[in-house]
Amino acid sequence: MARGETRETDRMSASDAAESTPTRERGQFSLLLSRRFSPFFFTQALGAFNDNVYRNAVIVLIVFGAGAANADTLANLGAGLFALPFFLFSAWAGELADHGDKAVLARRIKIAEICIMLLGGLAVASGSVWAVMAVLFLTGTQSTFFGPIKYAIIPQHLRQAELVGGNGLVQMGTFVAIPAGLVLGGALAAAEPEASRPLLIAATVVGLAAAGYLASRFIPAAPPARGAGRICWNPFTVVARMARASSAKRSVLLSILGISWFWLLGSVVLTQMPNYGKEVLNANETVTTSLMATLAVGIGVGSMVCEWLSGRRVEIGLTPIGSLGLTAFAAHFALTTMNPVTPAAGMGQFLGAGGWNTMLDLFLIGFFGGLYVVPMFSVIQQRTRQETRARVIAFNNIVNALFMVIGAGLSILVLVVMEMSIPQLFLVLAVVNLGVSMFVFWEVPEFVARFLIWCLMRSLYRLRFRNLDRVPERGAAVLVCNHVSYVDALLILGVLRRPVRFVMIRRIYDLPLLNFIFRSVHAVPITARRDDPETYRKAFESLTDALRNRELVCIFPEGHITRDGKMHEFRPGVLKLLNQVPVPVIPLALRGLWGSLFSHQGRGAFRGGLKWLRAPVELLVGKPMAPEGITTDQLYEEVARLRGARKAEA
Repeated sequence: MARGETRETDRMSASDAAESTPTRERGQFSLLLSRRFSPFFFTQALGAFNDNVYRNAVIVLIVFGAGAANADTLANLGAGLFALPFFLFSAWAGELADHGDKAVLARRIKIAEICIMLLGGLAVASGSVWAVMAVLFLTGTQSTFFGPIKYAIIPQHLRQAELVGGNGLVQMGTFVAIPAGLVLGGALAAAEPEASRPLLIAATVVGLAAAGYLASRFIPAAPPARGAGRICWNPFTVVARMARASSAKRSVLLSILGISWFWLLGSVVLTQMPNYGKEVLNANETVTTSLMATLAVGIGVGSMVCEWLSGRRVEIGLTPIGSLGLTAFAAHFALTTMNPVTPAAGMGQFLGAGGWNTMLDLFLIGFFGGLYVVPMFSVIQQRTRQETRARVIAFNNIVNALFMVIGAGLSILVLVVMEMSIPQLFLVLAVVNLGVSMFVFWEVPEFVARFLIWCLMRSLYRLRFRNLDRVPERGAAVLVCNHVSYVDALLILGVLRRPVRFVMIRRIYDLPLLNFIFRSVHAVPITARRDDPETYRKAFESLTDALRNRELVCIFPEGHITRDGKMHEFRPGVLKLLNQVPVPVIPLALRGLWGSLFSHQGRGAFRGGLKWLRAPVELLVGKPMAPEGITTDQLYEEVARLRGARKAEA
C-alpha cells in the first residue's frame, strides 16, 4: 500500500474511532454531525448558495434594467462569462488540487471569494454592467478552482460505505442552494427603498462568503497522495494527462459523459424555464421560480434516496432506473404542455388549472435525475487513483462545460432555426436522452448487469449481511465461499461495495441471461484441467493478474453447486493461486439459499415451489486469514463455522 494511502487509512480510522456509533448504522444524515464531512458540506453549500444569490440579484437589478432589447444578450453573456473559466482554468485547478492539501486550498479559495464579493458589491453600487460582468467571470473562476476539491476530498474523508450518502448530500445541498439563492437574490434586487439595494446585496454576499470561510476552517486535513509528481503548468499537457487518466477505465470515462449529459439537460431546462413559464403557461415570476425550485428539490431528494436504494454501496444499477424515469417523465411533461390550458398569472390559478401535474412531472424528472447522476459521481471517486482523482474531476468539469455549450447550441437550433416550441424542445431532449442512455449502457453493460442484480436482490431475496467491513476497501484479497445456488455470485456482488472477479464453472457461466451479467462483471470461466487445459490456464492467468492489480477475487472452492444442502470438500485450486500471489484470504458463508429458486433442493433447480419467494438469506464475513501456511482444511473449517449449526441446510 502506498504511504499516502496508509496515512489516509490511519486518519480515517482515527476519526471513525472518535465517533461512538458507526455512520453506516446511523444513516447518511449522521454525516452532517461528523467533522469529517459537515464543515466541507456547509462550505460548498454556502458557496453554491452565494453564487446564485449574486447572479440572480445582478440579473434582476442591472441586466434587466438595461432594457428589453439588451436583456437576453446580457443574460447570456453573464452565463457565458461564468462558464468560461471552466474551459480556461480547470486544468490548473485539477493540478493544484492533486498536489496540495485540499483543506488548505479550500480555505484560500474561500478567502478569494470574500475578496471577489467585495468587488461585486462595489460593481453593483457603481451601476456598471461591465464591472458586474467582470465579477461574474471572477466568480466562475473561484468555482472552477473549488470544483475538483469538492468531489476529490469526499473519498479521502469518507469510507466506501459512505460515498453514496456523502455524494447524495452534496448534490442535495447544491440543488437546494440553487433555488434558495435565486429567491433571495431576487428579493434583494427588489428590496425597498431602491437606494438600499446595492448595500443589501453587498452585505449579504460578503457575509455568506465569510460564513463559508469560517466553515472551511474546520475541514480536516486532506494531503496529496504520494506519486502525484510535480505540478505541470502547460495546460495542453495537463488536459492530455487528464484525458488519459479519465479514459484509463472505460466506466469512468462513460460516467463523465453521462454526468455531462445530465448537466446539458439541466442547463437547458433551467435556462428555458423562465420563458416556459411566461410564454407557455402565462404565469408570473412566482410560478416560474416555484417550477425551478420543484425541479431542484426533486434532484436533491433523488440524490439522498440513492443511499437507501443502494444499501449504502456504490450501486450503478440505479443509473438505468434513473435514465428510464428521466426519459418517461420528461416526455410526459413535454406532451402534456404542448397545448396547455392557459391559467391566470398567479400561483393559485396555476395550481387550480392543473398545475399540480406539471409540478409533479418536474419533481419526478429531478428525482430520477438524482438517481441517474449520483452513482456516476461515486464511480469516478471509487475507480480513480487518489493521486489523479482531482484532475479526473477537473476534466469532468471541462466536459460538463462543453456539454452545456452544446446544450445552448441545441436550444438555438430547435427554437430559432427549426422554429419549434419549448415543450417540443423538451420532447426532443427526452428522446435524445433515451438514445444517449442506450449508447452508454451498450458500451458499459456493467450498468445493466448491476441493475438486473439489484432487481434480483429486491424481488426474490431478503438479504442480510454481517461484518461486511471485514472486506478491505482497497487492495487485493481472495474471498472463499460455500456454493449453494446459481446466483451465489450475483448475491455477493450485490452486497459488496467493490467490484469482484468471480471464478465460474463454465456451464454456469454460459447460462442464458446470467451469462450476460457474468460477462459484464468480468467473471472468469474455468473448467477442470483434464477437460480443457487451455481454459484452465487462462483462468489462472486472469486471476493472478487481477490480484496483482489489487482487485478482489472470489472462489467457490467446492467446485460445484451442492445437490444435498451440505458443504463439500474444498479443492486445492485456491492454494495454487495464493502460492503465486500471496494475499489475505477472507472466508464468506451464505445461509438460507438451500430450497430457494436457483438451488437444487427437491427435483432440481427452479422447481422448489413458492417457498423461494422473498427467501431470507444471510451473507456472513469472517476475519481475514494470512496466506502463509494456509490449508484447504482450515478454509473449510472457517466457512463451516460461519454457516453455524445448520449442517443440513446451506
